[in-house]
Amino acid sequence: MTEQGIGQVSLEWNGEDNEKILMDPDVKEEHKGKIRKIEAYKEFFYNYFNREQTPIYSETTMLDSEAVTYLVIASKKTIIEPLMVSFPIVGEFPYLGFFKKKSAKSYERKLEKDGFATYIRPVYAYSTLNKLPFYDNILSSFFVYSDQDLAELIFHELTHTVFFVKDEVEFNESFAEYIGRELSYKYFNYSSNDMLQIDRRKKGKHKLMEHIALKSNELNKLYKNEKRLSESIAEKILEEFVKTDFEPSVKKLCMNLKLKKCWPLNGTWNNAKFAAFMTYTKEQKLIATIHNKKKVNLKKFLEHIEKRYEEFKDSGDKSFVKFLKKKENL
Repeated sequence: MTEQGIGQVSLEWNGEDNEKILMDPDVKEEHKGKIRKIEAYKEFFYNYFNREQTPIYSETTMLDSEAVTYLVIASKKTIIEPLMVSFPIVGEFPYLGFFKKKSAKSYERKLEKDGFATYIRPVYAYSTLNKLPFYDNILSSFFVYSDQDLAELIFHELTHTVFFVKDEVEFNESFAEYIGRELSYKYFNYSSNDMLQIDRRKKGKHKLMEHIALKSNELNKLYKNEKRLSESIAEKILEEFVKTDFEPSVKKLCMNLKLKKCWPLNGTWNNAKFAAFMTYTKEQKLIATIHNKKKVNLKKFLEHIEKRYEEFKDSGDKSFVKFLKKKENL
């Protein structure tokens, strides 16, 4: 994991104060506009939740590539289950990230040689949770986002810095995504019609993701029901499933949702890719249900979840999600 450490230090070391970037005549005005908006989003986040501001996003790093890092997800060929990687302090993650695409490809080849199915996903933003000796910078990869998506992204990443559950990636991502979306609505003060339009677009995206997760579970059942499962048999099951079930069902769903780009029909699907899209959406409904049930604003909702987490740490339970469901009677 040496490269990960060096890469992270490099991201921070190569950052420059936002004020200096904003004064640089060689930096595009549209990029300067994004930086100013990120600073405004940051101020709004900390003021809303009444938290003390940190130096996070006070510097900007201009990258040589569009993506900041590349995640390598791996899974056995006989089951859809991500290979877990342990990190000090923050716990386990279902992937390993690389700052250089070349290194990601090299690691991918090693995993494939060891018999794993693999998938590489480019990432345009992430948070170190401020667990390091420095604070996260704004990255030029953020600039690809629209104002709405950029606000959600910043609120999402800032949520990770104030609340994070060790070893529960799905919950952390779902919670940050929920807070990011809901807080963006407040920031832009959308009309009910505007929110309806945004919700429709996002619900379409989530329905597609949920469909992929559903099909992943169905494929896993096919593997488990095969009494003499081997890698060669598993590959045949995968090929038949994708051709006769997954792709036709995705195509139909995209038509029903009136999506212009049906991205799951592009590229090759394997167990690692299915595993990658099973993450980050599982707990969305749980979080929304708890919030709706409590009938409080986002600030009070965050405080409620934090209180539940403190109770969980003293409970001896192993899963915060299960603990939460039990405490909320869900």
